[in-house]
Amino acid sequence: MDLQQVRYFLNLADTLNFSRAAELSQVKQPAITKAIQKLEDELGGPLIYRDGKDTRLSELGRNLRGEFEKIIASEMRVRELAEQVVNEDRISLTIGIANTIGPDRIMRFISRFLSEMPQLEIVVDSVNPKHANDLVLSGALDAGFCTDTYALNPKLEIVELYGENLLLASAEQHRFAEYSEIPPAEMAKEHYIDRINCEFRRQVADYFMDHNILMRPHFRSDREEWVQQSISIGLGVAMIPEHSVIHPNLRLTPVRGMEISRKVHFTTIFGSSSAPAARRLLAAIKDYCWLE
Repeated sequence: MDLQQVRYFLNLADTLNFSRAAELSQVKQPAITKAIQKLEDELGGPLIYRDGKDTRLSELGRNLRGEFEKIIASEMRVRELAEQVVNEDRISLTIGIANTIGPDRIMRFISRFLSEMPQLEIVVDSVNPKHANDLVLSGALDAGFCTDTYALNPKLEIVELYGENLLLASAEQHRFAEYSEIPPAEMAKEHYIDRINCEFRRQVADYFMDHNILMRPHFRSDREEWVQQSISIGLGVAMIPEHSVIHPNLRLTPVRGMEISRKVHFTTIFGSSSAPAARRLLAAIKDYCWLE
């Protein structure tokens, strides 16, 4: 079975007339007849009943008509996408963003970039920080925004964007809102919220142990929005990167003696192996002022 046979059948199904179907297909009538017969042989049953001048679809023909229409529609979509990509009329990039990175700075950049490339479609996937680079290397992602705590690879082009300190997040109405710096001893009096995907869980735990503080998590989640919502309603406090706050009702305060920070990077395949649109994105990344 080939696509030409499918087209001939659909033209015949629309007209129920071999001569008219041949005109629509821009071929001689015998070509239509031969193609339909071959298709019927391959499918194991009649698609068309012929009774003198009367032509009608068989049960098999009626059942397959919709599926054949889907096949032709898919083929047309493939051709359209190929033409758009080749001509750069419509381009799609899939970008992974580590789920511990706040959206504010990255979305401001993406908004500006899309205004300069209206033909571009950006698809954002939230990914575990541990897996971001591997997903770029495998081709599952065109690029990624990730942190600096995992092994890099020479096949990747890495651009450092900005740094951020790990600070204590509490609700605006929490007593810590009055502090300019949190003494370690005060932390022990609070319920702690555990960010499961936090890249610095070990460093934070070491800090607490060094200060003889036992912080038993009161709530755990791998979703940043759930963590921040729980903080905002007073369920507890958590250590959060300073530019990654997404909830308006949070106050960030440094903890005395805790000096933990991270870098946020942009990652894509090195050199000409990357997609043209990804290379344009890389150039824009390098030109953008990330410290605003």
